[in-house]
Amino acid sequence: MSWSCSHWLFAQWYALLSDREAATIRATRSRLVSGLTGEVLEAGVGSGLNLPHYDADARVTAIDYNRHMLAKAAGRARAARAEVALEAADVQSLPFAHDRFDHAVAALVFCSVADAERGLRELLRVTKPGGSLRLLEHVGAEPGWLRRTQSALSPLWSRVGDGCRLDRDTVATAERAGVLIEAVEPARGLPRLLPTRLIEGRVPSGGD
Repeated sequence: MSWSCSHWLFAQWYALLSDREAATIRATRSRLVSGLTGEVLEAGVGSGLNLPHYDADARVTAIDYNRHMLAKAAGRARAARAEVALEAADVQSLPFAHDRFDHAVAALVFCSVADAERGLRELLRVTKPGGSLRLLEHVGAEPGWLRRTQSALSPLWSRVGDGCRLDRDTVATAERAGVLIEAVEPARGLPRLLPTRLIEGRVPSGGD
């Protein structure tokens, strides 16, 4: 199967599943972007499920490396209260200048980025010092049967899920990348196999 065909197929089934996500995770998406104003970068916009939740005075640049996903997001971008521009880009190599954005956002993205630490460093690079970095990510479970199950399923899950890993410790990866973590909260709405966290962080400034 070609690269383009596999990404088209992933975009179709992901959009179908995500359109049916639980109300609890939709509420968390609203919290994820609540209060963000000015220039916002959303990495891995997918089918655009965060876009309806942005405030009207946000200007959102929403990227995804999968152009088929951007096509799925187009309708939500047009209907959003915020001004939204969709662009094809890879979070591991962002085509933006240093300190371009006031805030950066990603939801259910860094489970599947090949080099997650590099991608997070790129978000820090293009976000202004002191700006916020907000992530909604499913993570590896605590040691025990659930973590063992995640590790056993991850190779197959990754093949059908566009590189998604079940057992990543995204909080620790963000800290290694240089994100100043301010809060980590459990988030409900995904299956038990996918323990989910709302991560609020900040880009270091001169005083940090």
